[in-house]
Amino acid sequence: MKKLVFLFGLILLSCCVYALEISPDRISTTIKKGGVDFYEVTITNDNNITESITISSTDTSIALPGLTSLSLPPFEETRFYVIIRGKEGLAYIKISNSDTIKIPIEVNIKEETVGFLEPSFSLYKKTFEEGTETKMRLSLRNHYPEKIEIRDVILEGDVITTAEGISKPIGVEGSFGFLDSEKDLTLDITVNTVNLDPGTYSCKLTVVYYYKNVRYETPVNFEITVIKSLVPTEKEEEKLNELEVLIVPREPKLGDDVVINVVDKKTKEKITDATIRVSEYDRDTGEKIITYTYSGQPIVVDLYRYCVNVTKEGYKSVKKCFQPPLMESKIKIVPEPEVGRLCVVSLVDVLGRPIQDAELEIDGEKYSNQASITFDEGEHKIIGRAKGYKEAEYSFTLTPKFSYSIQNKPEKVGEELVVTFSTPTAWSIEKEENGKSAVIDYGSGEFIEFTPEEAGEYYVIANDEVITSFEVSQPSLLPSIPTYPIIIIIIVVAIILFFVFRPKKEVKAGYGRLGEPREKPSVLKEIEEE
Repeated sequence: MKKLVFLFGLILLSCCVYALEISPDRISTTIKKGGVDFYEVTITNDNNITESITISSTDTSIALPGLTSLSLPPFEETRFYVIIRGKEGLAYIKISNSDTIKIPIEVNIKEETVGFLEPSFSLYKKTFEEGTETKMRLSLRNHYPEKIEIRDVILEGDVITTAEGISKPIGVEGSFGFLDSEKDLTLDITVNTVNLDPGTYSCKLTVVYYYKNVRYETPVNFEITVIKSLVPTEKEEEKLNELEVLIVPREPKLGDDVVINVVDKKTKEKITDATIRVSEYDRDTGEKIITYTYSGQPIVVDLYRYCVNVTKEGYKSVKKCFQPPLMESKIKIVPEPEVGRLCVVSLVDVLGRPIQDAELEIDGEKYSNQASITFDEGEHKIIGRAKGYKEAEYSFTLTPKFSYSIQNKPEKVGEELVVTFSTPTAWSIEKEENGKSAVIDYGSGEFIEFTPEEAGEYYVIANDEVITSFEVSQPSLLPSIPTYPIIIIIIVVAIILFFVFRPKKEVKAGYGRLGEPREKPSVLKEIEEE
């Protein structure tokens, strides 16, 4: 009977054991919305017969099997993939033969970060003396692809109840509203320890903003430590020794490394345990920017006004201020500007060297370092600015360059003088008379047409200078005949007149050859006959 009971139990146990082994038996994953992931599932046939298996999903929008059916021989295994889709939820992969095994698929969606609001600092940890007030600035940059709306700033943390009321160590001022992408919002922060006892105070500043109607917060933490003031009373101060602050170099310039030393004013011994506090101020507005404790490391001088406050027990406190001088600069234009000429404009130092990172403003337009400009006619104004230099300004007026052309210059009375100008110009014509100049004609325009009526020397004046002179004479009464033909005609006429009017000589009979009487020429015969 016991054997039968034991055999029946084995049969029941074998019925409760699955013939298939599945791995993994559960899948949980986190993916981006709309993303896709793949998981491999292994099926092992632990039975001694071939199993026909079907595979399905309860929600194909979450999980989808790579196979829908397969045949698996005894004691062998196979693999298939489950495709996880980017939809949040729970689905089951059902693996069925004579039994059904369910694999739960849990999918979580990971929110995609599209941007953030970045503060210039997330933790401010400083030590201040009691009874002081320090101002600073907190910048917040929008790193979202579109604008955000800043609606509020919440201050939380330690507060102090005084006779005057509730006081917070941190104060904030600033205007809120829309902030464009990659732009900054600046908040003015005040650390006020006037009503605070020595100790440490923690505060949190939370900036509340909205992006696409979704609320977000950016926290900034403050840890303020207040210490007892080292400033003595008036009576105590009368008994104290004096300190002297030495700034090295004595007259710091922009970019110098400044070292601060403190000595006993009387003995000149160096004091190393004094408390040195440095405050930086805007040199234009006088507004305090920051106050910090000098650590002994050189301070790289920037364009601020620096005030050094030194305190030490047993000594009077001392204060010394300095600021780097601004260097001279000037505007350089090459070549000399003229209407229509291309010029290079730059900002240079007193030695004529170009100043790096300069800003030029030419007729309201801004340029970096230098600019190539073709100037038009009219008034022009150039302003140059550079860090560490005084602002340079240069104004000038351009008119078209004066030029002229003489088309005709008279030599005789009655001939016309013609002169043309490049631009309308005032002109006059003067004549020498008895050693003095007299104005004969004048006018204004782009040309001169003048006909002298008298002989003499004339001067043409334009653009406040004599541009030409000419001398005219009375015209000749004889017609103008070339000289050489006249000379030849005169010579020919003279020769003819010479032969015609020369005196006649008597002709006598002569003798011919061998003493014979010579006959008279026929010409002579004719003369005698007459």
